Amino acid sequence: MRRPGRGHRDPPPARTGPRRVTAAAHGRHHPRDRNSRTRCTPHPHAPRPDAASLLVAAPALGALLGSVFSGWLARIRRHGLAVLIAVSCWGGAIAVFGLTRQLWLGPALLALAGCADSISMVFRDTMLQAAAPDEMRGRLQGVFIVVVAGGPRLGDLVAGSVADLTSPAVAVTGGGIVCVLLVCLPGLRRRGFARYDAHDPQP
Repeated sequence: MRRPGRGHRDPPPARTGPRRVTAAAHGRHHPRDRNSRTRCTPHPHAPRPDAASLLVAAPALGALLGSVFSGWLARIRRHGLAVLIAVSCWGGAIAVFGLTRQLWLGPALLALAGCADSISMVFRDTMLQAAAPDEMRGRLQGVFIVVVAGGPRLGDLVAGSVADLTSPAVAVTGGGIVCVLLVCLPGLRRRGFARYDAHDPQP
């Protein structure tokens, strides 16, 4: 067996750390990793690292813009019809988002959905406070809070189950279409809701 010479030194052990891991995850070769024979290359169709952040922040940004520029909502009298239109816009934006393949279009559609949701919330709250009888207002407000807090979580469960059985695109697009149908069909049957007038609130 050949023994190392007097000036021989073993190569230092390979280092690992957040910088090395991050570089490898993004397909970059760390400059100090001279002994590496293979380099990590990103997949040609892999999404950008900031894509998820844009998609998550887009609905909140749309809701913020819808709230900031909501002064024109005071001129609308048909609150029930406005709720039907706003919720249909939300479902339509979500349905189109499930079909898009453009990164710039996805956040724009989600921002539109967030804006429509904030507008519908303004009219729903106003109708609840103005048209509900005094003896029922507290209970209806409690039901409203339960729906607002638990509805999205139940929707996440259904969407995740459908995505697991089919595909994420089918789950998102199908959810948006079902939302539009569930709003439009009862609205057509109960014409009184669509004819609700803010100047003459009736339960």
